Amino acid sequence: MIKIFGSTVSETMDALRPIHLGKKKDQGTKTVAIARIIISIILVFIATFLTVNSDTKEVGTGIFGTILGYWLK
Repeated sequence: MIKIFGSTVSETMDALRPIHLGKKKDQGTKTVAIARIIISIILVFIATFLTVNSDTKEVGTGIFGTILGYWLK
């Protein structure tokens, strides 16, 4: 199967899935996954604010590109 998305998306989805019988999940991975999501949301709001402002449009679009690249890596 061809893998379109990188490991960040799959690791985050695996960390947030419920625990099945016989499997143990490290609580730290769930914390890291939630932190990734929260930081990304905060950066999207900052990038949106910077993109709306005409003086800092390049910085805002750069942040959007960085977030997209991080999640697709």
